[in-house]
Amino acid sequence: MLRLTFMAFAFGIRDLFRPPTKILQRVGIGPGMTVLDFGCGPGGFSIAAAMLTGQQGHVYALDRDPVALRSVKTKADRKGLHNIETIGPEEIHLIADRSIDVVLLYDVLHELDDIEPVLKDMRRVLKDQGVLSVDDHHLSDDVILSKVGTGGLFRCCGRIGRTIHFAPANRSRG
Repeated sequence: MLRLTFMAFAFGIRDLFRPPTKILQRVGIGPGMTVLDFGCGPGGFSIAAAMLTGQQGHVYALDRDPVALRSVKTKADRKGLHNIETIGPEEIHLIADRSIDVVLLYDVLHELDDIEPVLKDMRRVLKDQGVLSVDDHHLSDDVILSKVGTGGLFRCCGRIGRTIHFAPANRSRG
């Protein structure tokens, strides 16, 4: 609980200087989209995504910490947001194949010991035109590119600000 309290405080300060809504608008998240916030923590990006996607959109807030998920749920309830679904990592299989427009992987990549199964899940759930948006201030761009781009599941397709974007590899880009 103390870790989450500290994390929420630290992310609150971060969000003052880098508002999640502005970042997600630049990523292209808008009405009706479906978003997966992988490693959502206390939910700053999940809440912002839910506001941007609106009632027609859907946000999956995924975290391994049940306290973090309760925090997201509480914040969503306070704001009257009914388009957020909190899930644990063991429930990612419930997300339909190719149903997600954008996966957010923000400040969590450095915590993943075995990235391959995570990337396979993200590849499975992303639509053909979907985007994996990655930002992790704990890692250099080269490390992010290596971790996500190696293995043939994703290819780098650009960046917006500090976020590096990846597309599913070997899928048509229409």
